[in-house]
Formats: sequence, structure tokens, C-alpha cells
Amino acid sequence: MATVSAEIRLDRQVATGLAVSRLTVHILCALTLVLIFMGALVKSHEAGLSVPDWPTTYGHNMFLFPFSEWRANVFYEHTHRLVASLVGMITLFLCCWVAFHDRRTAMRVAAAAALGAVIVQGVLGGLTVLYLLPAFLSIAHGVLAQSFLLLIIFLARAYAKRHAPWQDPGSMPASLRTSRWALGLTAVVWIQLVIGAIVRHTESGLAIPDFPTMGSQWIPMFDDAMLARINNWRLEHTLASNQFLPDVSMAQVAIHATHRLWALIVVIVYIGLLRSAWRARAAAPKAAVIAAGSGALLGSQIALGVLTVTTQRLPFIASLHVVTGAVLLAASWFCALEALAMSNQSKRSMDAHAEAA
Repeated sequence: MATVSAEIRLDRQVATGLAVSRLTVHILCALTLVLIFMGALVKSHEAGLSVPDWPTTYGHNMFLFPFSEWRANVFYEHTHRLVASLVGMITLFLCCWVAFHDRRTAMRVAAAAALGAVIVQGVLGGLTVLYLLPAFLSIAHGVLAQSFLLLIIFLARAYAKRHAPWQDPGSMPASLRTSRWALGLTAVVWIQLVIGAIVRHTESGLAIPDFPTMGSQWIPMFDDAMLARINNWRLEHTLASNQFLPDVSMAQVAIHATHRLWALIVVIVYIGLLRSAWRARAAAPKAAVIAAGSGALLGSQIALGVLTVTTQRLPFIASLHVVTGAVLLAASWFCALEALAMSNQSKRSMDAHAEAA
């Protein structure tokens, strides 16, 4: 009887540990997306140096900075710092909780990696301010945020509730193909977000001001005439709006064009994923639903990219463009993990069937 009671208590402790871990990673997922959005607002409003010191805020303890001083661009930068601090503290809690309540090495390593990433992310953010926003630090800061999100999504999938104890052994190839397409989409979306960070932090967002043409050409030649047309447009915009737009270089034009052209690669890989997920919908239904929903995200992302150019980088639109890309990255990664889990489950069912035979 005592043994049964001990087992019940142990089961309750395990269930509690899993529930706390699951809730924590869900909160972290949401807060990380909020943090990415706030970071995009900081850049869109050019508010990165509105608070020139770090880790203090105008000499105050960051957490005691008077609310009455949260004005104009200071609001964006200071809020960004506070959300980042909250993400860091919750990640620290998660790492400690997993270390004491989860014996799986993979979970402990992933949680420790997330903690390391968020610490490095915070230091990069501080150095970005102290060294007056150098492009390479700003790009690394943005890219690491997306990579941190992937770690948190991995943990979220690992702690997700299981509803498929048995899978048809014959469904393994279909699920495996879907996971490969989803991993491919994750990779090309991550690369696109890296290119997007380079676009933002090299001031290449309006290096090509027209859409769908580029420099008034359907097939851009990237010659002096194209560059002259673009810079003439920027001069006319400056005179008409009193918003100074300096001349751009051919390197900036090439960066912007690469971002647009890579979007075609993303679309092609997504079509492959959708086709594979539809065929494997019986084996991995959740992955199929996520793949279908990712189409809406991809369409929204493309539309926001177009609006970012046509509205001359309206801050809210440009920031939505960034965070929607992050959501698409998270969805494709979760889809890959889900399809891979179903493939592994099918393999275990196949092995069990073979042993029974």
C-alpha cells in the first residue's frame, strides 16, 4: 500500500513538473514574439539610441525608471529592455526547473542553450547601444532573437501533450518526407530573416522603392542607369516630403533585391511542403493543419513586405512584417518537429508489429 501511495505521489510530481514546464514555454513563446515586435518598433522608429546608457536608463535602475519619462522614442526602447529582462528571468526559471524536474538530457541541454542564448542576446543589445548601433552587432542581435525562438519552439513541442500513442507503420515515409520539407522551409525562412535583418540595418529598405518592378525594370540590370533612376526618385521624395533620403549604393540595391528574390525560394519550398503535408494528412494531421495555416502567414508576410515598400517603411507595417516572419519561422519549425515525431512513432509501431509477428 505504501508503495502504491509513493508511486501516486511520484506520478503527481511528474505531472506537475510537465505542466509547469509546458506553461512556462508557452509564456516564453508569446513573450519572445512580443520582444521581436518591440525590437522591430525600436528600429522602425530609429529609437535605438533614445536611451544612450546601458544597463541603466538615464542613470536610473532600469526597473525604477520614472514612468513619466517614458515619452516618444524612449517608450519603445525602454519597453523593449523591460520585455527582454522579463524573457531573461523566465528563461532562467525554466532552465532551473528543467534541471531539477526533467531527467532527459535533451531537455536540459535545450533549456541551458536557451539560457545561454538569452544572456548573449542581452549583452549584444547592450553593446549595440554602447557602440552606437554598429550594423554587424545589430544584425547579430536580430538573428539571435529568431534562433532563440527556435529553441523555445523545440521545448514547446517536446512538452506538448501526446494524443497519438499508435501510428500506422506504413505512414512513416509520408511523415518523414513532410518533416524534411518543413525543415527545408524553416531553413529558407531563417535565411530570409537574416537577409531581412541585413536589409534593415544597412538602410536598404527603400533601396528599391518600386514594386513589383525594381528600379522601373521588370528584369533589373543593376547598372548605373538603374541606380541613377532610384536615386533620382529618392531626391524627388526628399524635395516633396522634406524627409531626407540619401543616395543609396549598388550594394544596398543588391541586398534589397536579394531579399525579394529569396522570397520566391520560400514560396517554392512552401508549395513542396503543402503538397507533402496534404499527402501525409492521415499520418500527421496536426502537421498538415500547420502547413495549411502557414500559407496564410506566408501570404500575409508577402503583403506586408509590399506595403513596407509602398508606404515608405511605415513603422507599424514594417514591424508587423518582422514579427510575422518570426511566426512563420516558428510554425514551419513546429510543423517539422510534429511530422518527425509522427514518423518516429510510426517506426516504433513498425518495430512493435515486427516483434509481435
